[in-house]
Amino acid sequence: MKDQWTDRLSEYLDGELARPERTTLEAHLASCDACRRTLDELRRVVTNARALDDRPPTRISGRPWRLGSGCQRE
Repeated sequence: MKDQWTDRLSEYLDGELARPERTTLEAHLASCDACRRTLDELRRVVTNARALDDRPPTRISGRPWRLGSGCQRE
């Protein structure tokens, strides 16, 4: 399901909504199970992403991989 608030949930999580919008969204969340579930999923994604190691990509055979068609070696 998608409504006017679905695309704003990330902004809400990031604290980027102005107070009036945040208040309106919170009132909407109180009555919309679908948006609450989507918000819970986004929270899990953020939590999991923060738990990942921040490291550069691994080189294979000492040579970097080039992005593009077919991931060819440089």
